[in-house]
Amino acid sequence: MESNLNDVIEGWSEISLGDVLKYEQPYKYAVEDAHYNANSGIPVLTAGKSFILGYTNETSGVYSKLPIIIFDDFTTDCKYVDFPFKVKSSAMKFLNERNENEVDLKFIFEVLQTVKLRTTGGDHKRRWISEFSKIRIKAPKFSEQTRIAQILSKADAAITQTEALIAKYQRIKTGLMQDLLTKGIDEHGNIRSKQTHPFVMKNGIEVPEEWEVGCLATLIKAVDAHPSHRTPQSVENGIPYLGISDIDEYRNIDLKKCRKVSHLVLYEHNHRYQLRNGDIIFGKIGTIGEPKRLKAWQDVTISANVILIQPHNTPDFIFWVLNSEYILTQVKNTIHSTTQPAFGMEKIRALTILIPPKTEREDIERILNKMENNLISTRIKLQKLQSLKTGLMQDLLSGKVMVKMKEEVTA
Repeated sequence: MESNLNDVIEGWSEISLGDVLKYEQPYKYAVEDAHYNANSGIPVLTAGKSFILGYTNETSGVYSKLPIIIFDDFTTDCKYVDFPFKVKSSAMKFLNERNENEVDLKFIFEVLQTVKLRTTGGDHKRRWISEFSKIRIKAPKFSEQTRIAQILSKADAAITQTEALIAKYQRIKTGLMQDLLTKGIDEHGNIRSKQTHPFVMKNGIEVPEEWEVGCLATLIKAVDAHPSHRTPQSVENGIPYLGISDIDEYRNIDLKKCRKVSHLVLYEHNHRYQLRNGDIIFGKIGTIGEPKRLKAWQDVTISANVILIQPHNTPDFIFWVLNSEYILTQVKNTIHSTTQPAFGMEKIRALTILIPPKTEREDIERILNKMENNLISTRIKLQKLQSLKTGLMQDLLSGKVMVKMKEEVTA
């Protein structure tokens, strides 16, 4: 369990977690039942990714000996907490600084992110004593620990702010999709409402009076790219054989994991279809749905597990419709009504779709594409920040790059 420590840097020392941290089981702080508020009161923490389960106005049992490191018994995921809180259960354990040591707890937390902890079962308290407490790390003097923690905290803050922005954009996009794909926008750029615009029943569905209700088949050509439905043999250095999981959110092919097939398969497929920018694949076996947009790739083939959808026009509008809540509901209902977990050609053609006029479809796809582009650019920014944080951790926590102290900067 010990870290792989090389020669200790001058001014740094080796310390064991058990020497600087004390372990605590929070039984007396745990609350099993609470009425949670939306976003106000005392945070109630839980083990796991959700972290903040909710908020409560109950003030008894609030933990306030801060700051503190908490970790999940089962995953050993750690969190640094510097605000009063309550916990849902005793599965979450606490690590406090020992009073006789002068260490920056945030620095220790950052180091823990680089340490691989074992997650075997057994007595968790005993595991802390026998394993975790013996982990040795390299640490500079206290003032340098604090400076390193401050630098990494700024990176953490930027990451947190960007994650919050992504969540905000995602909420906006979800709401826009629901409104635009069921109500649309009028000639003034306003989302329609039943209070200000006429809605009528068509084929049992209430839609704006300018819209139609029909089958997806009226707007697309569905292609069975591999009608034999037999997966061809893989070959090295062959032609990409695209499935749903092989295309990322940036419409790039993951060539490392994508299956490759022979040029003979490409020759056969070229007689059935030619890919165009904006074509869509839709999972029909295994992964159902999860549509992905394609580009006008030349030397690629399409998996037997998907349907190739080639829109007659406004391809991005069709893509957004296939991701809409009302289409997802139809797909789920169809799958649950049959013993065969598949979604074939006739089912995709028969999907009921709400159809605005072409000019309005173009307006809708332009708005949703812009929102998606904002999301993508923000996700790219997040990836860069996370890479920056990783690089900083590697440099600063190893001593490879020494921090400048404030007194050094002003000297």
